[in-house]
Amino acid sequence: MSERRQDGSSIYMLKTGHAGAKRLEHQHNLIAQTSYNKLKSEGLKQGSVVWDLGCGNGMMTAYLAKEVGPDGHVYAIDISETQLDLAKERLTAQGFKNVTYIKADVSTEISFPRESVDIVFCRFLLMHVKNPDFVINTMKDVIKPGGRVVNQESTLSAQRGLFRKDLDAAIDAIIALGNNTGVDYNIRFRLMDLYKQAGFMHVEENLSVIDLSGKDIKA
Repeated sequence: MSERRQDGSSIYMLKTGHAGAKRLEHQHNLIAQTSYNKLKSEGLKQGSVVWDLGCGNGMMTAYLAKEVGPDGHVYAIDISETQLDLAKERLTAQGFKNVTYIKADVSTEISFPRESVDIVFCRFLLMHVKNPDFVINTMKDVIKPGGRVVNQESTLSAQRGLFRKDLDAAIDAIIALGNNTGVDYNIRFRLMDLYKQAGFMHVEENLSVIDLSGKDIKA
């Protein structure tokens, strides 16, 4: 199942909602500590205002809400209403009241005050959109001077040889499918250039790219 725009084009080709929950939980468990460490190193603290862009079912949203505390705020943004419902259910059960849930397509205009966010966090998002440059420019518009983007993406080709050898052909097929549909599952190779072209400073320090093994790779 995939999320689709009104014109029928796919923006996310993997299962969402309850059908995709186990996959997302397994993925999160592999890389959660890497995400936590990166956010802390980039200044996540009590009182921060954070975008959780492409929040999915809210596993990182819960961590962000806890870390920013009652004086901070998290905006959980996702194209999928089903994902947002799961995120809201998760965070409500944990008692968080400092989260706003926004259904929006990140590849189109999001109406939000300029220079209003301390940190934008997104993980495995740009690899699924056809116009990552637009999304990155949107991030730049909303972060405050001196704000940070913590963007973690997969390099799918790096997974070749990590698992059973007969899965390499499947990985190659997924990469080719992405190319045919206009998304880049190897976006790591051009991620730094995309941020620099958008005018971000100190990209080497602020950009984190990870593979599915959980290893932190400096872009």
